[in-house]
Amino acid sequence: MRSARLGLVVTKKGTPKAHRRNRVKRIIRERFRLQAGKLPAADIVVQVFSGLDDARLEQALDELFTTLSLELVE
Repeated sequence: MRSARLGLVVTKKGTPKAHRRNRVKRIIRERFRLQAGKLPAADIVVQVFSGLDDARLEQALDELFTTLSLELVE
């Protein structure tokens, strides 16, 4: 059985500090891990081109993964 897979693109231009890029990637992976069971078997690429605070990033990811789980299942 195939499961959802995650790809990440976090650019230096939008988040110039390495520690911030790493934090953003950790947040994305954690949110994906929490939602992975609900997502259909698909390759999902998340691209981050500008800086967001942690709360906005988490909210945006939750909305994205919820939308994907509803749209792709139908």
